[in-house]
Amino acid sequence: NIIYRARYFELKGMSLAFSGKVEEASKYLKESLKIKDSDDLRIRLSSLTTSDKLNKDVNNLILESKSMAMLSKAKIQFDNKNYELALTQGIRAVDIYPDYIPAQLFTARLQIRMGLTNEAIKALEALVTKYPESKDINLALIETYSDTYKFNDARNRIQIISGTDIKGTPEFFKAYAKLYIKQNDNLQAIGWLRQAINAN
Repeated sequence: NIIYRARYFELKGMSLAFSGKVEEASKYLKESLKIKDSDDLRIRLSSLTTSDKLNKDVNNLILESKSMAMLSKAKIQFDNKNYELALTQGIRAVDIYPDYIPAQLFTARLQIRMGLTNEAIKALEALVTKYPESKDINLALIETYSDTYKFNDARNRIQIISGTDIKGTPEFFKAYAKLYIKQNDNLQAIGWLRQAINAN
């Protein structure tokens, strides 16, 4: 059973970690997470300490888990409408491990909600330069451009991703639809929404 296999790797990895064999432990823990990502395991990983003695992959696994744990706290604060605290924790999650994209996107969306649109746009533009093929980043940037009435920037970004695998996805058509909704062109918006439905 695949669940038991993931659990075996997790227990073996944690046993090695508690014995001080963190590098060897990380191999088992990565295998466990590949089979089934686990919040519980991520929380335990986030309690480990990075070290120059560990290889880069091990440190990255620990840092990513720390970032995930901090993002979870930020989301709780967001749900409780403590937006400033949520933003602070979102920024900390990004600082811990900048390559953890969900933390970057959460923080950017929260910045927009709080009226910090310039900061959010700069962060998303930097991300899209680093990860030009990322569907989530591209769509977040297009949505932000549309929401802030930067229609030419949104259109240009859509043109750029038209040459990637993102084209033809429901999210691609929805991005176009949202752009036209923001421009009060409901006829065009409906056409793009129909394509989004058909692409599902």
